[in-house]
Amino acid sequence: MRFSLYSDFGFENELAELTEDYADFYRDKVNTNKNEIVDNFKSRQFEKIHPLMATNEKVVNAPF
Repeated sequence: MRFSLYSDFGFENELAELTEDYADFYRDKVNTNKNEIVDNFKSRQFEKIHPLMATNEKVVNAPF
């Protein structure tokens, strides 16, 4: 709905900026989680790895 509002009224710059912000957020979240997975593996805290992997899968498969 937010995207259609921007495109209907010709706010292409705002739409592009918003899209870039979302892409940056998802990329940063995935990278942060990957680093935490590696750190937890090194410190042998295996119980924390699965939830991070599940979160990454959700973020990667998000419709955005």
